[in-house]
Amino acid sequence: MMLDESLCLMHEKTLEVFPCTLYEDGKSEPRHVLFQEFLAERKIQTIPITDEERKSGHLNVVVTRRGKRAVGFSKARRVAAEMQKHGWTLDTFPEDELFLGNGGPHCMTCPLLVL
Repeated sequence: MMLDESLCLMHEKTLEVFPCTLYEDGKSEPRHVLFQEFLAERKIQTIPITDEERKSGHLNVVVTRRGKRAVGFSKARRVAAEMQKHGWTLDTFPEDELFLGNGGPHCMTCPLLVL
């Protein structure tokens, strides 16, 4: 889950299995690269997500203020603390409310214009 141009939340195990096929402008053939390597090439920092956090939807956030704030589940306390180390605030709400609609903050909201 990209938070901004230089930071994302990521369940590393999921993306270590197969390389991505990367199509680059001006090149006729794609290259294959592991997603973590792709992020490192672009100097994008990652906040790793544990297996339990992945299953509980803790990387499911919506950015509400570019580079500063996002909204997510109240039980994502470790993720919120890690985001705070990068200058972010994670506003939260009880996950049970969105689970009633079979979703999380990202898929249960309308697109937002982030300023």
